[in-house]
Amino acid sequence: MIVSDNERAVFHYAFKPLVRDFCTIPHDGGFSVTLYPDHSLLVTLYYDNDRPRGQIRYSVPAAVVTHMQEIVDSAGSWIGGISTELKLKEGEQPRFVSRIGLEGYPLLVCEDIPWLTRRPFLDADGRAARRLTSLLEDASEAMAPSGILLGFEGFDVDIKRTFIISNNDGQDPWLGVSGF
Repeated sequence: MIVSDNERAVFHYAFKPLVRDFCTIPHDGGFSVTLYPDHSLLVTLYYDNDRPRGQIRYSVPAAVVTHMQEIVDSAGSWIGGISTELKLKEGEQPRFVSRIGLEGYPLLVCEDIPWLTRRPFLDADGRAARRLTSLLEDASEAMAPSGILLGFEGFDVDIKRTFIISNNDGQDPWLGVSGF
């Protein structure tokens, strides 16, 4: 996945709440977690107008990137065959939207993945959502040893196991943030 002209991401996950029930802080616009081949992981918080609230870049072990590349490679057998937009049925209100990016594949946009997984087994979007859930679980397991704990609707960083490379403005963007 190409993030900018000079940066390619191995893995990208973004969460954007669409209803206030999912907002744990005022003007909560969600977060994104992006893993790069240079062994760095960029965590970004957003305001509800999609402007970045704060960013911190962490160092992760090479083994995390290698494991994530293996996950992306194994997903290659099915990821190219799913729709790039997974949506709820008309009349159903999504609580949030997730964006999932894997190196070498188009960005996937999914409305309320847990709700989509409840669809019947033969439903294409339901099957895709279940596979993406498994992929996200694998990604979470790959990052956990380095202190990055990822979920559909939140993340946590264990600062005892993670090293900060850079902070966007020298201030703590997580100040006042709770519920992750």
